[in-house]
Amino acid sequence: MDSAKEGYKYIIESYQTLNEFEWETTMHIPFQAASPNPLTPRFIRMKVKDEEKFVFLELEVNKEMTLKIIDLLKDSQGFTRWFFEGPQGIGKSFTFLHLVLALRRFWNKEFRVIYINNPSYWKLRPWSYIVNEVIYAFAEDEKQFSALSTTITKFTLEQWYEHLSQAEISDRKVIFQEFLEVAQRYCAQQGLKLLGVLDQENEIGDMMEQKNYEFPFSCYNNIPGADYLITCASANNWSTLKKTQSFQDLRSRIKIPFEKFAFPGKL
Repeated sequence: MDSAKEGYKYIIESYQTLNEFEWETTMHIPFQAASPNPLTPRFIRMKVKDEEKFVFLELEVNKEMTLKIIDLLKDSQGFTRWFFEGPQGIGKSFTFLHLVLALRRFWNKEFRVIYINNPSYWKLRPWSYIVNEVIYAFAEDEKQFSALSTTITKFTLEQWYEHLSQAEISDRKVIFQEFLEVAQRYCAQQGLKLLGVLDQENEIGDMMEQKNYEFPFSCYNNIPGADYLITCASANNWSTLKKTQSFQDLRSRIKIPFEKFAFPGKL
């Protein structure tokens, strides 16, 4: 089996573990339910056990906050950007994790989510990381996705993965845009909203100031075709988005105090 087929098989297998996520006060879920890529190192300390190849984590959750964010997303009209800021260590990343899992598991008839959880790892593998995430966002649509075609050809989701992952560097931006256009049309046909959830924005945003801000990192604050974009950064970290007027403050809008955020479970 070639590497592209193995990679796609892993993405689909990972997505299937999402069925183990339930609305509980404490979550016990596989890492791969959130992403086929390695999650942010801040989650590593939550390893509980290893069952086959899937590592599990536990997380204390706040369903009230997650529901408020989901209601806000459902009520928003047009392309909306939200910025989620707060001190380090209060649970912003864990809240994002719970939000993404909830949307994919229980609001899958309304949303598709592209989740960039680990910018540090993304910087190490710029192309394979983003390819894995955009394909994973539509893993549930494996059978239906092939009904759509670009102006060039028609691809199944697996063929899109192969097409993207094996693309020459000079062709990647064009092919990536083609995929997102197909994804956007698919969402429109199915009545779905496409959401980008980008954690630790400051780790990528600082590349803009360093003049090292090129594709694919340039898509972190403007996923083409997305209905909404939520980004997260610590209040005590420098952030590109704080300088812009296009992002709205999510925490002040939903009026949830810091102590209501999600946080790691006690192992």
